Amino acid sequence: MIAKMKPGENRLPSEDDLARLMGISRATVREALKYLIINGVTTTIHGKGTFAHPSVFSVRNRIDLCSDFMLMLSEQYDDLTVDTDWMEGAAPSQFYQDVFGDSVPGLTSGWIYRANAIPRLHPLDCIA
Repeated sequence: MIAKMKPGENRLPSEDDLARLMGISRATVREALKYLIINGVTTTIHGKGTFAHPSVFSVRNRIDLCSDFMLMLSEQYDDLTVDTDWMEGAAPSQFYQDVFGDSVPGLTSGWIYRANAIPRLHPLDCIA
C-alpha cells in the first residue's frame, strides 16, 4: 500500500480503519506502525495523522536494510570479491589503549569489497 502512494496522497488511514481494512487487531496495527516509524517509512504528526514515505523503498544500498555488504552488492554486480587490507604502523584506537594499556603502533586490518574489480566499499573510509 505504501509503495504505491504518490506525493500528496501519502496519509495513512487511522489505526481503526487500518485494522478493519486488513482484518487485524488495532494492537497489531500499532506495533506495525512503530516498526515503520523506526525504519523511516512513516512519520506521525500529532493531530494530523501518519504519513508514509514511499520513496524509502526506492533508495538503493540501504545498509539499515541489508548489513551484509556482499549480499547488497550482489544485487547489482556479478564479479564480487572481498580482500583483506593490512596496514602497518596504524595507531591503536583509544579503546585498545584503555583495555590493553599499549599505545605501540601495530597492524590494522580492513576489508575492501570489490565489484567488477573496482573498490566499492572500504570500511576504513567510513570511520569518522
